[in-house]
Amino acid sequence: MTISGPKVRDYTEGRRQTAVDIAHGYGFEAVLAVFAYSAWVGDTDGGAEYEVGEEWFTDVERRIDPGLLGRVRDLGCCSWVWLGLLGIALEMPEPRTSEALVAGLRSSDPVELRRRLLGIVLGHVVADASLLDRAASGDREAFAEAARNSQEDLSGLAGMVEMDAAAVRDMIADAVEAFGDAAHDDPDRVAAILARDAEHKRTLARTMPPEGLVELATNGITFAAQPDVSTVVLVPSVITRPWVTISEHGPVRIFSYPVSDEHLSADPDAPPAWLVDFYKALGDERRLRLLSVLAEGPAGFADLTARLDLAKSTVHHHLRVLRRAGLVRVTVGDEKEYSLRTDAAPEAARMLEAYLGTVTEGDHR
Repeated sequence: MTISGPKVRDYTEGRRQTAVDIAHGYGFEAVLAVFAYSAWVGDTDGGAEYEVGEEWFTDVERRIDPGLLGRVRDLGCCSWVWLGLLGIALEMPEPRTSEALVAGLRSSDPVELRRRLLGIVLGHVVADASLLDRAASGDREAFAEAARNSQEDLSGLAGMVEMDAAAVRDMIADAVEAFGDAAHDDPDRVAAILARDAEHKRTLARTMPPEGLVELATNGITFAAQPDVSTVVLVPSVITRPWVTISEHGPVRIFSYPVSDEHLSADPDAPPAWLVDFYKALGDERRLRLLSVLAEGPAGFADLTARLDLAKSTVHHHLRVLRRAGLVRVTVGDEKEYSLRTDAAPEAARMLEAYLGTVTEGDHR
């Protein structure tokens, strides 16, 4: 028998797995607080989308110097540029406090810091790295050329390029410090909550596969291994609950996930928050229809929108509610894919029985 074409033995087949680490610290929380505020100002996310509520954002505006807030707002819709600081915090040794992060920022090379932040937004559309180098040095024409291939409004970043690099560095450090102080009334208590949640996830990591740990921590997001991603780092957050915020740091993907309910202080007699969310999610006809579609098999967002004949924003809202309730899984790869978590209903039934005290001895369902 004649065999034509290339002969290939792929010894990497089945070995392309992404490692999962867990990191925590109040430095991450301070950065995410600036990010959340900047996104709120840019109207990419409403304050009502966060558990802290609209009042948190208005309270921050009363507690932080208006001049500093104005400089944060000048970045406009580029709120995600702040997420570049998560990678800097990740490079620090534990306990990754906000004080240590601020000190590190103040002592950093201002041009290099600006280049890293520009790269967060422009790195994927700039083939010539020297353009970013020149833009980080304050070359407006280089920035304009680098930004030409982007479809985003980058006027806020243009202002950052025009500023003195040291002034940009100081503004960023001032913002992280101010938002770290204003994010929570008791930062030490929140730092302890973050540590408890991270330690719990590390314990689970000893007995769970990486993809299972990511799905559990993010309440339904799965991550398909990608050639350019070596590690997924899970970072617990209180301030951005219930959102999962995904950012990148070179070959590392950072998943800032909401701290689990059980690690927050609560009334010991109150029902588990996840149980409440689960049954609330089922109390809507459109969400039940969506689950029925997913019961037929995984689907993309466009397919779901077409099948349900609903507005994109409506479908997005219902998917978020269902994912928070643990009913829907999201696979993050080249494209997002949604699927049904078939183990959620039995788990909710067991949790309800446990809460009501109706589980009898010897019941091993």
